[in-house]
Amino acid sequence: NTQKKRKKRLFGVFVLILILLFAGFKFIDSYLGVKDIKISGNKRIDSSLFLNSATNFVWKNLNDSNFFIKVLGGGSMLSWYFMDWDEFAKNDANLANLRSSFNFWNRSLLFTIEERKPEAIWCLENKCFWFDASGKILEESPEIYTKLVFKVQDKSGRFLNIGDYILENERAIKNLNSILNLLKDYQSIISNTILDKIYSEELLVYLENGSRIDFSLRFDPGINKEILKSLIEKAEKESLEYIDLRVENRVYYK
Repeated sequence: NTQKKRKKRLFGVFVLILILLFAGFKFIDSYLGVKDIKISGNKRIDSSLFLNSATNFVWKNLNDSNFFIKVLGGGSMLSWYFMDWDEFAKNDANLANLRSSFNFWNRSLLFTIEERKPEAIWCLENKCFWFDASGKILEESPEIYTKLVFKVQDKSGRFLNIGDYILENERAIKNLNSILNLLKDYQSIISNTILDKIYSEELLVYLENGSRIDFSLRFDPGINKEILKSLIEKAEKESLEYIDLRVENRVYYK
């Protein structure tokens, strides 16, 4: 009889624990479960794809969370709150910044997205990409023939993909941006822009009339802006063979 009573008590305790666990999970689902997720600031990033990626990120990283978060599961506000969203943002080349706001009273989340802005197109042998001012490749680009967008032909034979940087160092990328800014008023007369060899860090710009402008990515050519302007106007009239800006603070032409 004593043994039967002990078994009944143990069974009763087990049932009570199950009831408490069930009640606990119902409480979590009712009061801590995510009810609504809003996304703002995105234009090019698809909201549904972003939400799917964020949800997958939460569930994938539960194993690295503490025991309490694991028990709560991926549907809990606390699970989403304690995720490293800066790390998540690194996985999307189009994300420049991501802010997350949590309203536990309404059980709602708000993700505010700052997207990277496509600046120009970088073309390899058989594929073109949009890149931003930091030089980061954002997404593939179709073949574009308009002169309203700068396009650089990379003849170095390298392999690049989304998330990579078009050049190996920030200095070269900064100087490339300066060159593109110098040339933005002359896009209509530019026929081709070529990076031939990556180690030489030289950019060759061909005008419609056959003239060539040689730039170095090792320094900012902005100091030669007015000289370049007058030489481009001269090239349009007299068809210069080249304008050479590959030596810092010097301009050569023929």
